[in-house]
Amino acid sequence: MRITLAQEVRLLAAVDCLETLSEEKLENFAKRHPDDYFEPGEVISTPWEQNESLLILKKGQVRIYRIWQGREQTLDHVEEGTVLAAHRLDGSYVEAMEPVIILPLAKEGALRLFKRHPEVAWRLIEGLTKRMRRGDERLADIALKKIDARLANLLLELVEDEGVATRDAYKIPTPYTQDELGAMIGARRVAITRAFGKLRDAGAVETRRHLTYVTDLQALEHLAQAG
Repeated sequence: MRITLAQEVRLLAAVDCLETLSEEKLENFAKRHPDDYFEPGEVISTPWEQNESLLILKKGQVRIYRIWQGREQTLDHVEEGTVLAAHRLDGSYVEAMEPVIILPLAKEGALRLFKRHPEVAWRLIEGLTKRMRRGDERLADIALKKIDARLANLLLELVEDEGVATRDAYKIPTPYTQDELGAMIGARRVAITRAFGKLRDAGAVETRRHLTYVTDLQALEHLAQAG
């Protein structure tokens, strides 16, 4: 899955913290920092790797998960255009869910970039802070909310991150399994099945060809707040 320099620039321009940079600056940045390529199912990072680099996810989707008591627990799915801080992944695996292109940016390269373009550092902090806040909110949900409310809130997040508007609904294009959704909100599969039933009965969601469609966004928001 090799790509041209022009394609690299387009992908970098879609990364939140880099979108203020000119095409020329993005081109020079791409030339200085080669990409890593991963196939679906390939492990990108393991719990034993310790470094201070930034991982710029230029293309594809990755899954972040841990293994607890012999079971995989999915923590998050991350879409292209996102920057991950490697030290925040300590203790976790990162797996490619589809063909993935990552630009690894070592600490020295990141510091040079921030010195030349302080706005990049600020936008990166904003993005990382948002992800940390969402993680804190999920932990609070697990402690305080019922499973159907947790699931409703998770689906709202997925719609915001990757939802595609169709004629009558918002499609979540990633075919998440019930085990994966359950791992993200701290629930077992049987509980997720029951929760999905409640959301369907309320007219908030449908399942079509292994994909989830949000058919009533307001109803889903109400269910997320009701827990």
